[in-house]
Amino acid sequence: ALEFFQQYLLEAGFQVYSPLGDVDCKHAIGKIASEHGGYILSEDKQMLRYGLGDGRVFRYFAIAANGKVVFCEPEAARSWDSDDISLDCVHLPSNLEDWAPRAAQISLSSDTPLRLGNADAFTKTYGNLNEIARPLWAALYARLDLRSVTEALPVWRNNSAFIEEVTVEANNELDSLLDDLVGMFHWLQEHCGAPEKREHSCAMQAATIYSKAHGLNVVEAYNKLFVVPAPEHEPEVAPFWARRCRCEGIFEVYGEDKRCLSSAFVYPTQRERARAKGRGKALCQ
Repeated sequence: ALEFFQQYLLEAGFQVYSPLGDVDCKHAIGKIASEHGGYILSEDKQMLRYGLGDGRVFRYFAIAANGKVVFCEPEAARSWDSDDISLDCVHLPSNLEDWAPRAAQISLSSDTPLRLGNADAFTKTYGNLNEIARPLWAALYARLDLRSVTEALPVWRNNSAFIEEVTVEANNELDSLLDDLVGMFHWLQEHCGAPEKREHSCAMQAATIYSKAHGLNVVEAYNKLFVVPAPEHEPEVAPFWARRCRCEGIFEVYGEDKRCLSSAFVYPTQRERARAKGRGKALCQ
């Protein structure tokens, strides 16, 4: 998911940085904001502990009709009752561009562990999808002439969550699927334990592996599976997670004579979650 988000930001013209070494990403964000007069957009209240002062941390935003980003009310710096976190021990590179090269891709090497995260929220129930997809990764390693790659990823074992490192030997048994994006997606659905719940994560996993095998960016690969139509041509309720639908509570909050700050489009999963919680108001509130 992180690689997808990075690619979308890069295509939109933003610079993306990825801290190297053992630098905590949250601390890096706080340090960059502190030294460069920046603002932070995050729902993580730890961001309020870096001593940036009022008006520097925002929790929500919307996209206005003219395409501009509209930030909602900033978080109050003292809404967090814990002590501030010192950033004195966080050192930025002399040139932030040193953190840029690795931001847009998963690098594959026999010498450096491949760090993978949770592909979705179902690792505890059905297993980490990255682990389930390991035979596909092994086929990719074989195609790239890597004898083995050490994977580091979160797992749930014996009622405990931890990072597990496993050396995966290259194996070309599933090599044919590397050229069949749809077939790879279906293979993942058959093995993931919950094909409907994990449809999106299976698509992202297939797109990630396919993009490495064919030199595509991951978004381009994903769009071969699910094409998101333009808003004006969308049905009221679309079948796939990636297709947007209308927020049902928009007029209940703003009234028919007022315009939503954003596009009023949300993902179906967001709308269903709001229904389940009985929220009779717009999702932006």
